[in-house]
Amino acid sequence: FAAVLMRERDAFALVSLRRGSEQIELPPTPEYTPIDAAANFPSRVFSSGRMLHLPDWSKVEVPPHEQAVQKRLNVNASLMLPMLRDGECIGVLAVGRAEAIGFQPKEIQLLEAFADQAVIAIENVRLFNETKEALEQQTASAEPRQSTSPCSAS
Repeated sequence: FAAVLMRERDAFALVSLRRGSEQIELPPTPEYTPIDAAANFPSRVFSSGRMLHLPDWSKVEVPPHEQAVQKRLNVNASLMLPMLRDGECIGVLAVGRAEAIGFQPKEIQLLEAFADQAVIAIENVRLFNETKEALEQQTASAEPRQSTSPCSAS
């Protein structure tokens, strides 16, 4: 599986989930989970801004949040990478597999590049939206206003 989790203040939400080539349908309104490093694995990444590599979930204490993930997606190994902007973790790219085997250095390097590219894409969308909003405001303020005073003819 591959998932993207995005931060919203002191919580995060799952915004994209794929299992193999299948895009998994998510609820229309994101469900937010509080960032709590003791309660779930993604929170550890959000809190630390560091990668979390768990090659075998049977060898670690799996919090209830991840127990549900494990049951739903058959996850026994995972890699979670921070998506950092200006030193702040704004999202997590999480990948997992059914086999309890670690991710190889080349796989980790490739996924780190994906996480970096995702941050660039997110920032570009944010800047585009800000520019579009500013342009709409300028256009609205530049539109000629209709005069309410009566015109007098001489």
